[in-house]
Amino acid sequence: RDVMESKDHKAWFIPVGIAGELGSPESSAAYQRVVATVKDTVAGSGLDMHMTGLTATVSEREEIGLRDLRVIETATVAMVLVILLVVYRNIVTMLVPLVTISVTQAAATQVVAALAQMGLAISQQTLVFMSAMMIGAGVDYAVFLISRYHEYLRHGLESDQAVARALIAIGKVIAASAATVAVTFLGMSFTSLKVFSTTGPALAVSIAVAFLASITLLPAILTLTGRRGWVKPKRELTDRFWRRSGIHIVRHPVAHLVGSLLILVPLAACVLLLHTSYDARTALPASAESNVGMAAIERHFPASLTAPQY
Repeated sequence: RDVMESKDHKAWFIPVGIAGELGSPESSAAYQRVVATVKDTVAGSGLDMHMTGLTATVSEREEIGLRDLRVIETATVAMVLVILLVVYRNIVTMLVPLVTISVTQAAATQVVAALAQMGLAISQQTLVFMSAMMIGAGVDYAVFLISRYHEYLRHGLESDQAVARALIAIGKVIAASAATVAVTFLGMSFTSLKVFSTTGPALAVSIAVAFLASITLLPAILTLTGRRGWVKPKRELTDRFWRRSGIHIVRHPVAHLVGSLLILVPLAACVLLLHTSYDARTALPASAESNVGMAAIERHFPASLTAPQY
């Protein structure tokens, strides 16, 4: 009673051990069982109940992350649509990368799920990272291929020839880019921090799927739409700007180098102001259940009574 009851006799805290490693499926299932038990026990009483602590914070962070995933995807797709519309000014050309990405993302999710069934460690946060990464990589690879395809069309090649030549020219670039990113993500598997080791391999697999789609599905769609003239390039509006920019840089490289450094060095120096925190609570809004519960503990109990390490 001296430890678990507050001095004002208005609050109790009950520590509960959760089975499984933090963030693992076993831990998540155990936590949900505890929540159900507590809610059933206090139902109909006058008690205010809050689930808090690191396990509650991690679980809630995953729930909020999955809920926000739809917002992230919608906002990202909307911004990508605007960029593609400005660049290509053609609805069909704009939709080709998005169709490819949609199919690729569905395929990658199922591949990662199958690997998880075979023992690959993943977390719910992996889905959030996968979504953003695959949209970015998919658009990147599509822009590479479509831009080179348009370039060959402007040189007078037929659509099928332009697709073949574009894939020959840009395929190795996409392969190098995908390999570099995938290997980087695989490197995350060597860390002891589970948030990274459960994310890196899944992202590497996602990038591999995005690469395969960019050299198979995307060229196939481009071929079918190109034969019908649906993805013809519009009149180039920025050639003069890039030509002048290139000439000016070549003529005055030192001035451009100094100008770039004057902008980039102060921005890079901002890393000195970074203060890293491993307090998981700061990742959630104050209205989150686990933060509300911790605030209640702080109102009724001495500081650091329940979590001395903080």
